[in-house]
Amino acid sequence: MNRPDPGSTIDAVDVHSHIMPLSYLKLGMAQPDRYGVSIDRREAGYVMTTKFWSLGRYIEYGPFSDDHFEWEARLRHMDATGVRTQVLSATQSLAYYWAPVDVALDVCRLCNDAMAEAAAQHPGRFYGLASLPMQDIDSALKELDRAIGQLRLSGVQLLTNVNGENIFSRRFLPILQRIHDLEVPIFIHPYGCLNDERMSEGFLANVVGFPSELALTGAGFILTGMLDELPRLKIILAHGGGSFLYLLGRITRGYEVVESLRKQLKKPPREYLHNFHIDTALHDEQALRYAADTIGANRVLFGTDWPFWMQDPEMAGRLNKVSGLTPADVALIRHRNADDLFAFGSTPEPGISRANP
Repeated sequence: MNRPDPGSTIDAVDVHSHIMPLSYLKLGMAQPDRYGVSIDRREAGYVMTTKFWSLGRYIEYGPFSDDHFEWEARLRHMDATGVRTQVLSATQSLAYYWAPVDVALDVCRLCNDAMAEAAAQHPGRFYGLASLPMQDIDSALKELDRAIGQLRLSGVQLLTNVNGENIFSRRFLPILQRIHDLEVPIFIHPYGCLNDERMSEGFLANVVGFPSELALTGAGFILTGMLDELPRLKIILAHGGGSFLYLLGRITRGYEVVESLRKQLKKPPREYLHNFHIDTALHDEQALRYAADTIGANRVLFGTDWPFWMQDPEMAGRLNKVSGLTPADVALIRHRNADDLFAFGSTPEPGISRANP
C-alpha cells in the first residue's frame, strides 16, 4: 500500500464527507411529486423543501452549491485543507426509507453511481459508501451486491433507524450478515432523533438527538447480542459515536446487574469495542482525548462532516491541540487507520490534485 510522506500536510482521509448528487437535484426538479421535494435553483445554489423530512423543523434545506456535487470543487477544498482522500456518503435526506421501494431504489442507485463516477475519475482521491433501500430486504441485498461487486464501492452507509425501527433490529440481519461476509465497513449516521416532539426547538434534534441516536445504536449492537452473531462486523459511528463512549460505564453496569444480559452475551460490553471505530467530529479537544483514551487511537478516524453547516472547520488543526496524542497517534487518526480499515490501494502523490491532470 502506498502511503503519503509522513511529513506531508496533505495526508488526511476524511471518512465523513457527504454529497448531494446533481442528478438527484435535477430529478427532483423534474418530478417533485414522485420524489416528495420542491427544489429551486438560486444564486447561492439549489434549495430544497421536503414533504417528508422534518428533522429540526427545517423549512428549507441547502443551499447545495458546487461543493456538494462537483468533484473539481471538492478537490480544490481538499488540497487547501490537507485532505488527501474523501470517503463519500449521501446526505441523510437522500435515505428514502419512507418511500415506495421503486422510488427509494432510484435514489440509491443514482447516489451509488455518482460516487462510483467520482472514484473512477479521480482514483485515490474519492471512495464511496453505498446507499441501500432498507425498507425492502430483497431490494437492499441486490443493490448492496451491485454497489460493492460491480461499482466497487468501499463500504455501506446505514442510518440509525429505518422509519423508527432500530438498524440493529433482527429484521435487518440478512443485510448485516451480507455486509459482514463482504468484510466492508458500515458507516452509521444518525437519522431523526429519539423524540421529535421534545426536540423540535432550539436545534435540539441535531445537537442532542443525533448523539443520542448513536449511543442507542452502539449499545444496541452490543446488548442485543448482534455482534456475537456477526463477530467481524466493522462499524464506524459518526460524530465521535455521539454519547456512546461516555456511557460505557453505565452500559457495563447494566450488563453486570441484569442476569439476562449476562446469559445472552458471550463477553462484557467493553470487549466488543474492537468492532467499532468512531470519527473525530466531536468539536472539542477534551472529548477527542477521552474518546481516543477509551476506544484507542487506532480506532479513531478523521472525519469532518463537510460540506454541511455542522462540519468542524478546525478539524485539520484540532488534532494537534489534543493533549496526550503523540505524533504517531495523530498519523493513525489522520489517515493510517482509514487506509487499513478500508484497505485502500495506491493513492496519488501527496499535494498533487487530479482535478486538472
